[in-house]
Amino acid sequence: MVNLVKLYKNIGIAGWNECIKAEKGEFVLVLDDGAYPENSSLSKAIGEFYGNKKVACVTFNMYDLIKKSL
Repeated sequence: MVNLVKLYKNIGIAGWNECIKAEKGEFVLVLDDGAYPENSSLSKAIGEFYGNKKVACVTFNMYDLIKKSL
């Protein structure tokens, strides 16, 4: 399920906090407008959460499509 949070003013990156506050699901995925996760990224991330109770946050490697890697 996807929930849309509409803000009446552009508050920049702080808008993510408003979305996280409104979320009611088990997981929250935050993507910027330039994010293109691979097909298996989400299932791998969720597997990390279920596989290790100490995991609280999962991040991904970022690649620049022109430079190949950051």
